[in-house]
Amino acid sequence: MKIVAIAGGNNSNINKNGFPITYEHEKIDREIISLTKKENPNILFISHASDVESQNSNYNKLVNTYNKMFSCPIKLLSIEMLTNKLLVNSLLEWADIIYVGGGNTKTMIELWKFNNFDKILKSHTQDKVLCGISAGANCWFKYSCSDYLQMEFNNPQLPFAPLEGLGLIELAFNPHANYSGRLEGLKNMLKNIPINGLSLSNNMAIEFINDKYKLIEGISSNREEKFALLSYWLDGKFYTKKIPSEGAIKQLKLRKK
Repeated sequence: MKIVAIAGGNNSNINKNGFPITYEHEKIDREIISLTKKENPNILFISHASDVESQNSNYNKLVNTYNKMFSCPIKLLSIEMLTNKLLVNSLLEWADIIYVGGGNTKTMIELWKFNNFDKILKSHTQDKVLCGISAGANCWFKYSCSDYLQMEFNNPQLPFAPLEGLGLIELAFNPHANYSGRLEGLKNMLKNIPINGLSLSNNMAIEFINDKYKLIEGISSNREEKFALLSYWLDGKFYTKKIPSEGAIKQLKLRKK
């Protein structure tokens, strides 16, 4: 198993309109590429958490980095392709890296289940590097601390809610943890779910390889604090602590006072 979950930040050197921005994830992207043991690995981009217009602009952003900067072939597995199972399987087989973009995690997971893509995707995880940003990171975990209610009802006052993912990592992931309300949202969510929570600020990523993990730190163009925290409830008390830069995955699942 090789998974890189990215909490957020600028994963390209251009924005959705094509204008230059600070490329905050170069170190993260170089690590993702290195995990394939290939100089120019094939990258399959999935942007099913976004609408059709956004999926195309998100794809163009990654073309500008992975293809133009790192000379990696890159293809898009669009929402419209999901009904063509032969094409879907051929694209997944072609890929060395499967990169899932951000957006509404709930919409994406529901779309995947409707098209049986969740099962197809899980059947192609062997010998691939699985990665993604925000919703594209949430999907690999057992649960995520999701803002889908706020997105669906356009109301930032609504609570964060648990959302089930593919379950490849037995943790609850909390991306964009430097944003207001997210750490408190995870605290409230974990009251009813007996699982540990992993919170990452923007421009932080965590790499899982077999039974080990490692933090990867990008740059922050606005000098936001970067951190990685482990949280859980134990004997009626809530604990939050910084996690070491690397270690055994089982240590993230333990609960210690």
